Amino acid sequence: MEAIRGAVSVPTAAAPTQAGQRPQRRRATGPRGPRTSWSDQDVDTLVRARQGGMPYSEIVKQLTVPRSALSCRLHYHQVMKKADAAPAAAPSRARAPAVGPPRLPPLQPRLPPPPPPQLPLPPLAANLRQLAPMPLPPQAVMEPTFQQMLESEQLVLQYQRIQQEEQLLQQQQQQQQHHHHRCYHNHHHHEQLQLQQQALQERPPPYYQEGYQQAYDWEYWEPSPEGGDEGDKIDPALNFFQQ
Repeated sequence: MEAIRGAVSVPTAAAPTQAGQRPQRRRATGPRGPRTSWSDQDVDTLVRARQGGMPYSEIVKQLTVPRSALSCRLHYHQVMKKADAAPAAAPSRARAPAVGPPRLPPLQPRLPPPPPPQLPLPPLAANLRQLAPMPLPPQAVMEPTFQQMLESEQLVLQYQRIQQEEQLLQQQQQQQQHHHHRCYHNHHHHEQLQLQQQALQERPPPYYQEGYQQAYDWEYWEPSPEGGDEGDKIDPALNFFQQ
């Protein structure tokens, strides 16, 4: 065991530093290199983007120095804590005497003039009398001008002209109706005569045949009452039909 101990060298404590010298701390290096401080531009970009709702994974891409999402989150919380603590520390700083020109007394704001005193409201009847329109005196009624009289006369003439046109139109309509009725009556009468003649030609009545026989028989001819010649004799068929 002693031989083994002699062979193995046991590390001893580090040599004491010189008096008055402090041990220097080396800067830690991460996987992405040495740590760097945040610039104002990166802080502004971080705050604006985070307040706009952008995730940290997207904010990292916009920074000038490559950082992790966790470092962005931690630094954002630190910045917000400092911003919240700044208003609380402001009054304590204001208490310290400031060196500078003497301060002038603050200007007193002008107060608005006092409102006028409110008078008692009149009764409802008085308000109604005030709101009611006043009747115009007879002198205020103006006589119609010449232009107004001329316009009224033109309106009367136009109304009379319209009435005359309506009457003429009614007369024309009545005449057209009368003409149509007369044409229809004549046409109907003509059709009835044609039907009667057609019926007589198809089957003449017995008295019609007898009249033709008497007309062409010279024995039935009689002299005319005027005493003319034989050419002026009356057709006995006409006498037969007249009977």
